[in-house]
Amino acid sequence: MFCYAMRDRLSMKHEATFENIESAEIEYSDYFTRELRDELFLASRVLGFQADQEKLNRLIDILSKKDSFNSSELRTDLAQYLGEKTSWGRKKIEAFIEELWWYGILGFKEEKNQLINFRYISGHTPFLIAKIKSYALFLHRGLWWFSQKRKKSL
Repeated sequence: MFCYAMRDRLSMKHEATFENIESAEIEYSDYFTRELRDELFLASRVLGFQADQEKLNRLIDILSKKDSFNSSELRTDLAQYLGEKTSWGRKKIEAFIEELWWYGILGFKEEKNQLINFRYISGHTPFLIAKIKSYALFLHRGLWWFSQKRKKSL
């Protein structure tokens, strides 16, 4: 989508300016935020909470704290965020993590692989809750970029 936003801002006669790139970033960020809100709304239905903009920003902050994280760290952070402490809460959180992968928000890689598996680029590699402890989890790279940019502007 960022490349799509840049297409009308590029020319064979003139080099791209900072203003061109910045306006494309804004257009991309607006698009990405709407898409993320839609996808997280669907994923949040698993937990039964409403994902308003403030809650989305808090969730994005949790998911972008580090470049990658293990399942234990993520479960702990999500449990605090969602206020879930029971074993049923753990199952809901794992289901939520799986939904985040399903909607392309999270990717994973196993120790032996270098490739990060996001559902939208590697539909043939399943995300298995049974193997979650062997995964390093990664936030969607566009969302990671968006988050870092948002943090700088605060």
